[in-house]
Amino acid sequence: MNNAVTEKATKNPSPKQSQASTSAILDLVDQDLTTSLALLHLLEKEQTALQERDNESLRSLLEEKTALLNTLDAGAAQRTEILRDLKQPTDRYAWESLIDALGNKDLKEHWHDLKDTINECQQLNEINGKIIARSQQTVQRLLQIMRGEDMQQHLYGERGNTYSTAKLSQATVQV
Repeated sequence: MNNAVTEKATKNPSPKQSQASTSAILDLVDQDLTTSLALLHLLEKEQTALQERDNESLRSLLEEKTALLNTLDAGAAQRTEILRDLKQPTDRYAWESLIDALGNKDLKEHWHDLKDTINECQQLNEINGKIIARSQQTVQRLLQIMRGEDMQQHLYGERGNTYSTAKLSQATVQV
């Protein structure tokens, strides 16, 4: 980030003011870290519930997940507001530069932990999404079987065209 944030973050602040702003930012990061760890734990529970097809647990987990995501969104909004107050861009790079400029070792470590935890949450959420997609495919397949649509295998004709065996069966019946 440019030196403007460094200057604004460190420009003649009183020691108490600098500690207060660093402390407030550390508190904000710690809150988000706590929330993201709770989300990670919840996503692990969600994965178990998905594998066990425990729909009742999934409903309550969804409510909890929504609340945690809203809390993380509020934390992101607060970080954006801090950057706006400093008249800085509101992107991740500006935030990381601000943290570097404040020079607080604990803040840097907690921010790094937060980023790692959020990445773990994203990966686990993607895995859970794949489990959900696979379950939906299974349900669709079962519904097709129940409807008698199971015979829709796609084959190649003599000219390389594909056709469904279900359509072939229908055509044979209509003849």
